[in-house]
Amino acid sequence: MPFVPDPKRIEVVDEATAAMLRTKTPAERVMMGMQIRDIVCNIMIVEFARRYPQWSERQVKDFVAWKLIDRNEITPNKSGLEPCDFDRPIIIDR
Repeated sequence: MPFVPDPKRIEVVDEATAAMLRTKTPAERVMMGMQIRDIVCNIMIVEFARRYPQWSERQVKDFVAWKLIDRNEITPNKSGLEPCDFDRPIIIDR
């Protein structure tokens, strides 16, 4: 079944953000997206390292890669990760 977005859940960019984005070149917009991805990866690494202190740095990074990449290509057991609820939402304590 193809994905159909729910029109009630679509976020619209406000006019100030849209105006700022219009001043950027395509390459600058791509770079912004890549920077956001790096920030998300770092947040996930910190959160999973906190959640599973028994995991090595390599295990945490492999798990984050598994969460971000096609799960058919990378399996969490590749690094010997112990079983856990892999689809549990990330909750960052504030």
